[in-house]
Amino acid sequence: MDFHLEFNPKQFTKKINHQHQLMLIGSCFTENIGSKLKQLKFSVLENPNGILFNPISIVNSVQSYIENKTCTAPDLFYQNECWNSWEHHSRFSHPQQEECLRLINESRATAHFFKKYRLGIDYCGLRFCV
Repeated sequence: MDFHLEFNPKQFTKKINHQHQLMLIGSCFTENIGSKLKQLKFSVLENPNGILFNPISIVNSVQSYIENKTCTAPDLFYQNECWNSWEHHSRFSHPQQEECLRLINESRATAHFFKKYRLGIDYCGLRFCV
């Protein structure tokens, strides 16, 4: 019995190079790929909202970069002595509301700059281009 699946994908017609700026959005797999690309001296912005696992969150984050949305105090909630956002990973959480907003909005502003480039989005090993 053979438990190995033979898979020979076609080569992409367009290949990335060091002149491209790459935005990677998705799971922790995305962060691992982003780290490898950075080691190879590619210009990479990975997970501006932090790790995201579901397609709706990914689409909402990309839309917020395109529209250059700013996060404000009503977008946050307070729990466990920290300000948090439902749209962002806990690495943006902070005991001070102003600092939480600053971290989120700086990351969004950086992502907005990248919006003019093609976005590579990873979701559980699947790659989408927007």
